[in-house]
Amino acid sequence: MRDTILKAKMLWIIMVMSLFTFSLGFSAMSKVWHEPEKDYEILLDDYWSIQFLEEHPTIETVLDKINLLQVPHCIISFGSWTPSVAKFDQELFCALKINSAIKDYVEGENVAVVNKNYQDMLWRENDQTYVTVGENDYRVLGYYDNDEENTMTMPSLYLDIRSKGIKEIIDYYAIYVDSAKKDISEELRQDFPEAEIHKWGRKQIGLVNTNPTMVGLILICAVIVSMNCISFAQAWISSCREEFEIRKMIGATDGSNHQLLLKRFALMGIVALVVSWILDEITFTVLRSMRSLVHIRLLLGRYFYLDSILLAFLSMMLVIFVVLEIQWKVHRMRNEKY
Repeated sequence: MRDTILKAKMLWIIMVMSLFTFSLGFSAMSKVWHEPEKDYEILLDDYWSIQFLEEHPTIETVLDKINLLQVPHCIISFGSWTPSVAKFDQELFCALKINSAIKDYVEGENVAVVNKNYQDMLWRENDQTYVTVGENDYRVLGYYDNDEENTMTMPSLYLDIRSKGIKEIIDYYAIYVDSAKKDISEELRQDFPEAEIHKWGRKQIGLVNTNPTMVGLILICAVIVSMNCISFAQAWISSCREEFEIRKMIGATDGSNHQLLLKRFALMGIVALVVSWILDEITFTVLRSMRSLVHIRLLLGRYFYLDSILLAFLSMMLVIFVVLEIQWKVHRMRNEKY
């Protein structure tokens, strides 16, 4: 009996660990459904992304075509936490919450605004601050604070879209444009037939995607833990044989023993679900409170949602239930044989 209780406790602990890791993986996968984010907050609710799969035209070539469409906003991204290119105006500075005075500059001058967390990249000369990007130096006009809740502050710095230094660049990630609710998808496809054009809507999935490698690693860890869960489930059933034999001697049937086994399994699963849910909520609360864990929060999402734990619960319970049924049939066959 003690052996049965010990193995039941071990199985329950493994079930909690499986649920916790599985729910994190499902949370990272479902983040874009629950928390659709614009790639840049300044963009309007309907905007398009332009991504070139093979050869990228120069930024100057792209801008020449986009300027003809007279779009309100155009932002060029080099990827998360890297420089971005945008038109410097008061709207951009307000979105970045730049309170310091912006120094005068002429159109075409290489200028930048920098995230305060990346000031170690800067250097000074003749009472001016500069940052080097590629082969060009950009004069720094101001700084903005890093706010992980605002996608505008994710880039390490912004370069003015009219800067001469960016015109020949071809190694960018994507271009984002909006059009004040005017449908320009056909024009974009005609101008860039070799590119993928995607539209973002306020009720659609955002273009800020989760990291598939990290999600995969979480799910792999969950599968490994679940394999241990299967082993402990088999050991638990084996330890129950003596108890079931005694029950049969006092009038119980295989059917009643089977029902008792399933009831215990269901109870263990429900308790594991509640405990894992509490652990997930604590984890996400900690992530929201610690600014240093912003990368993890961006992967998993700001809040924990019920569907993640339910999907994890159903996945785990289904696997273990199948194992229990197979093990139970093996147990009955051995009893019938002897």
